[in-house]
Amino acid sequence: MMESLTLNDEQEMMAAMGLPIAFSSSKRPFHVSDDEEGDNVREEDDEEDGCELTVESTRKRKKNKKKRRKIDPDNISKYYAQRYRIFSLFDEGIQLDHESWYSTTPEEIARHIAKKCVENQPCIILDPFCGVGGNIIQFALASDQVMVIASDIDPDKVTMAKHNAKIYGVQDRISFLVNDFFKLVDQIKCKIDLIFLSPPWGGPEYLTHKEYSLSMMSPDGFDIYNAARKLTKNIAYLLPRNIDNEEINSLLEPGEVVEIEKNIVNKKTKTLTAYFGMKTDE
Repeated sequence: MMESLTLNDEQEMMAAMGLPIAFSSSKRPFHVSDDEEGDNVREEDDEEDGCELTVESTRKRKKNKKKRRKIDPDNISKYYAQRYRIFSLFDEGIQLDHESWYSTTPEEIARHIAKKCVENQPCIILDPFCGVGGNIIQFALASDQVMVIASDIDPDKVTMAKHNAKIYGVQDRISFLVNDFFKLVDQIKCKIDLIFLSPPWGGPEYLTHKEYSLSMMSPDGFDIYNAARKLTKNIAYLLPRNIDNEEINSLLEPGEVVEIEKNIVNKKTKTLTAYFGMKTDE
């Protein structure tokens, strides 16, 4: 399967994988913007030093009793101190747009997810909400036998993701698309081994909710999961730390199991990852 995926030309690679060339990112002019200098995280945290990642698996529902603060999504400067947590090669010219300062997965978490998902064998991973590339870069770095399909409905984010992938030297193992996920599901012809889902959560204000629902996402988080299931049962779903765990369980078919992993950086829970269909640690 993988012999045909080593082509350097993006459009030839896409044709070999059965992907719609009409949505190739190379069909659009490559442009790197000089937007705000800043950092990208899923929540507020003003510490600058290196981070320590801890993960905890759980199947129990835990309520967050912390009082929620009003969050200003326009205040990007507070994320700048964490720029190396998000991209360790930030100073090499990493590009981000306004939303990406607070929506990109921290690099240590992205690396952990990639290592958990990727085995030492050929596989194709789809990230249909790739943003500026935080997760796709780590998937590509996890193994030279991985081919990543990176897609986003925002062409500017895809352009920046391609630029950032070049900085990490993995652009040749990533195929970039500009497309709507629900359309892409019906257009992909190749076998997808795993889908990584990290759709928009509605900005930092997701933390103001005592309990977050999948239906608060746009597109709806339930619809996203059901669409992904058309391609594979192997799904890694990155979710807010205050997600309703009962909703995660409601996605399961009879007899299925989900592993819910808590991602902790510097003793603070950042996100949860729900792993569906994959072998879970006992």
